[in-house]
Amino acid sequence: MLVARYNRTAGVPVARAEQVLEAVAAGSQLATAIVCEAGEALGTSVGFLINVLDPEAIIVGGGLGLAGGLYWERFVASTREHIFADNARELPILRAALGTDAGLIGAAASVQAARQR
Repeated sequence: MLVARYNRTAGVPVARAEQVLEAVAAGSQLATAIVCEAGEALGTSVGFLINVLDPEAIIVGGGLGLAGGLYWERFVASTREHIFADNARELPILRAALGTDAGLIGAAASVQAARQR
């Protein structure tokens, strides 16, 4: 989505989200606006999930979730803005310790656990 949005308006299309983040680092106002909007949109959704599920922490994986920088900052700020309960606004929002392999490792662990039943 981030790449598609960028490519609709940028003069030079890109293939990966990392290239959009590089454009932010290079000072592109277009890339900065798109990355801010994307982080805020994800934060809005996660904030509402927190309101419904009341978790003890949020663990974020995947390439963009681990990217840091402007995307991460806008995501975390937006998430906290959309949490209704005052006492939940400081909920830990953490990057997955297993990096981009977290989903793969979790899936393998699920298969192993299912086989042991």
